[in-house]
Amino acid sequence: MKLLHEEIVELAVDQFLNDIEPFKSKGIQRNTINHKVLPGCGATTLEIEHTKRHSILLLPNVPVIQGKCEKYNKDGKVLVLGIHTDTTDIEILDYLASNVEYHKILVTPESFKRLKAFVGRAIYSKYFLLFDECDHVVKDVNYRPDIILPMIDFFLFTNKAFISATPIIPSDPRFRAYGFTYVKIRPTFEFKETIRLITSNNVVHTLKQFIRENDRERYFIFCNSATLIADVITKLDISEDSAIYCAKKSRRTLRRNGYKDVHMKLQSFKKFNFLTSRFYAAVDIEYKLYQCDPTIIMLTNLYTAPQTMLDPHSDAIQIAGRFRKEKDITINKEIVHIANLKPKLKTAGAEAIWQELDEMHKAYKHLSKLFNNATTAGSKKMWEEALEKVGYQKYLHKSGSRNFYMIDNLIHEDKVKGYYLSAAELKEAYKISEYFNLDERSKDFIYRYTDEDRQKYKPGTGLQSDKVFVQEKLMEVTSPAKYDDMQIAITVASLSLDYGDIMAPIHKYGIAESRILRFDVNKIQQEIDLEVVKQQLNLLKQHVSRQLIAGKAYMAATIIRELTNSINALGLEGLKANLNLMRKLATLSSSDNRVLIGKDENGKELRGYRIIQYH
Repeated sequence: MKLLHEEIVELAVDQFLNDIEPFKSKGIQRNTINHKVLPGCGATTLEIEHTKRHSILLLPNVPVIQGKCEKYNKDGKVLVLGIHTDTTDIEILDYLASNVEYHKILVTPESFKRLKAFVGRAIYSKYFLLFDECDHVVKDVNYRPDIILPMIDFFLFTNKAFISATPIIPSDPRFRAYGFTYVKIRPTFEFKETIRLITSNNVVHTLKQFIRENDRERYFIFCNSATLIADVITKLDISEDSAIYCAKKSRRTLRRNGYKDVHMKLQSFKKFNFLTSRFYAAVDIEYKLYQCDPTIIMLTNLYTAPQTMLDPHSDAIQIAGRFRKEKDITINKEIVHIANLKPKLKTAGAEAIWQELDEMHKAYKHLSKLFNNATTAGSKKMWEEALEKVGYQKYLHKSGSRNFYMIDNLIHEDKVKGYYLSAAELKEAYKISEYFNLDERSKDFIYRYTDEDRQKYKPGTGLQSDKVFVQEKLMEVTSPAKYDDMQIAITVASLSLDYGDIMAPIHKYGIAESRILRFDVNKIQQEIDLEVVKQQLNLLKQHVSRQLIAGKAYMAATIIRELTNSINALGLEGLKANLNLMRKLATLSSSDNRVLIGKDENGKELRGYRIIQYH
């Protein structure tokens, strides 16, 4: 979304927000989305300690609220109120009635409604509402739908703002309607941190190898899967030296399975410390707790734990920024991201997603109208079932208006998936990052037994039956004698939501063209792959023909070398440099009668192949 106005505020070395204008005298301004770039530049400190007004800070999770309360509430004095599921109504009422000069209330988005119930409508004019780590309203909404509940009230506040080191600008048109300004707090000094990217097709084995070759005092391993964490601890045999920090549900499961050192709050660390996404953002890991040069490892396994996928432009930055220190302390961070790749991930792009959702929106509105106009119970039930089949409800609020945060989430996830299609894509994401420098030691590791193999042999995947179901359903519904265009569109949209991976090649190839192949996904993918290979060969031919001239003869080694150089230069995958590949590009002289090119220093004849013509 394009905002009405953009501003740049510069931040010098060793400065915090309370040191610079306009924050020093005015605090965070109303109707702004603040991009602070650097985690830990003092945004919450500014609002709690230096800004003289009543404030509500929406924070993404409980640990950060607990940490801030422990910092500010000492000697029995409650200067800051933290509201989450464990906070009692009495504690909220006591704080609101206390003689604290300025209320500073920290609350999770899900618990905001409790505070609103006690304060009433005065909340909109009395308090400044700051949504901290605001990118979570987009990133988390698909599995945490209540995170957007405060957005119902957000624009009713006279004074409100978003802030994050990694903001995602929502497409919600109300930001533009209210004249929001994008404020970028740009450091004037070199602040980039070095990250080492290790891509591998066997993540756990690669982690084990890294630890074996790089013995450190403490490792901080960020992995958003309790199952994968348990797998790592077991396979590395490090249970006695490990601590896990996660949410209550995961802690219960892990402890039930024999893992003892599992916590919901940060405490003294061990050699191997595993942290789930609960600790990715906003939580301060203070130096008094870690007291070392931290080795920070981010772990991504797309096959066994898709939720471990990390965005280089947000998640990785937030994780690297968790470790805090005093100005007089120097630390050297070692930041590593170990990830596997999934070239078969299907991505569409923002424009295509908007187009598809707009079509679904039209279909949904049309069906809703038919439902509302239905006069019998039977017809109402029929149209109600049709509405459910569209599968569009999750992109709507209960009121029927569009849920732009769910749409933004879909687009964001699609974009992040694109980084994991290849090592080159993921490396490029880090290369263009505003926060990271890519370590020259970044590597790719390939093993014969892969994470994909492990997933394939997992029982109960049911992939073939899903393909058959989609194939039969599409053959049935696309019969022009039986169904009209609207019914076809509804079924295709519904199948796309439920069977995205299967439908992706069908959409890419085209519905009409796919029907000719009877929606056989394997055949469709073969046709797509053939077209990709054809395009690759055409690019390769153009490149090679500049080096290997038609009409001239070259030794086999020369031909293979030039093919290899061209394949690498173009970044082509799946092509093997050999004479068979060259014959796909050009007509060569016969192998039985190779052309005399010359002689070597010993007088031995050198023979090769004449390039008669390129195809």
